[in-house]
Amino acid sequence: MPKITINGKECEFRPGQMIIQVANENAQAIPQYCYHDGLSIVASCRICLAEVWQPNPRNNNALEPVPKLVPTCQTACAEGMVVYTDSPKAVANQKG
Repeated sequence: MPKITINGKECEFRPGQMIIQVANENAQAIPQYCYHDGLSIVASCRICLAEVWQPNPRNNNALEPVPKLVPTCQTACAEGMVVYTDSPKAVANQKG
């Protein structure tokens, strides 16, 4: 199974799963207000934003940061992705 890392914990995911779903399944707390598994994704509250790094295939799969915080409820997992919900940028966003 493919894997991502959330706050230092390696987590398996199924294709098509959003970061927040994998975090919830693996006891990795991501603040969430508007997200609910049984409803369509709105991504309006922005409290679940996280810092994400992804492998860049053009650069020997070196991890590179996504320029902005991403909504974990609306961002699909990708192999090798690294997610930080506890980085200074993410925590500052959570505090508003």
